Amino acid sequence: MARYTINLTDTTAAKLAAIVDTYNANSGTALTVTDWITLHLRELAIQSALMTYVEETRKTAEQQGLDAVAAERQRLLDENL
Repeated sequence: MARYTINLTDTTAAKLAAIVDTYNANSGTALTVTDWITLHLRELAIQSALMTYVEETRKTAEQQGLDAVAAERQRLLDENL
C-alpha cells in the first residue's frame, strides 16, 4: 500500500480539524483528520466510475419509466374501447 506524508501548518491543520468536526457532527461519524482525508481521496479516486454507474442507472430508470407509461397508456386505451 502506498503511503504519503504531507506537511501542514498548524493553522491549516486546525482549519481541517474544524471541517472534520463539522463533517462528523453532520454524518454521525468520528473520523480523525487522517481518516477524513483518506476517505475523501478514495472518493476522488472512484468518482469517475461512480458517475458512470449513476448515469447508467439513471438511463435504465428513465427507460423503465417510459416503458411503464407506454404500457399504462396501452392498458387505458384497451380498457376504454
